[in-house]
Amino acid sequence: DEAEAKDFTANFTITAKDPGNPTDPDNGTLTLKEVPSFNYGVLEASSIYSGFTGKAAQAEGKVLVSDTRLGTSDWTLTANMDKFTNSKTSLEGAALDLSAIGTLGEDFTGVIKDDKSPVELAKGNGSHGKDEFLISAENAKLTLGANPKA
Repeated sequence: DEAEAKDFTANFTITAKDPGNPTDPDNGTLTLKEVPSFNYGVLEASSIYSGFTGKAAQAEGKVLVSDTRLGTSDWTLTANMDKFTNSKTSLEGAALDLSAIGTLGEDFTGVIKDDKSPVELAKGNGSHGKDEFLISAENAKLTLGANPKA
C-alpha cells in the first residue's frame, strides 16, 4: 500500500489582555503588532504514529508588543492552541514550548497544550515602548503524543 499524504494544521492564538482601556487615544495604545508563524516541516507518518518530543521550528518568529500608554499600566500576554486537524481526523497530545527575552527585559516563556487552555507567556514590567520577543527556531519546540490511529 502506498502511504497517503495528510496535511494537519493547528490554530495558535496569542491574546493581549489589559484591564483598562488600551485604545483610549488620550492615554496612548497597547497594540500587538506582530505574532509568529512556526513551520515544523514535513513529518513522517511514523513520527505521527509514535509521537516525538522537542522538534525545533524551521524558522524563527517574533512577538512585538507596543505600549504607548501613560502611567504605570501593565499588560499580560496569553496564548492557547487547538488540536492539529484535517478534514478527517485530529491529532492528540501536541504541546508548543516557547521562550525568549524581551527587549524591555520581560521573560517570554510557556508550554501551550492543544486543549485550548490559555497560558500566560509574558507580562509587562511597567516600561513603555516597543517590546520585541525574538523566538529562535531552537526556542519554539513542538511535542506530539502518539497517535497510532491517525
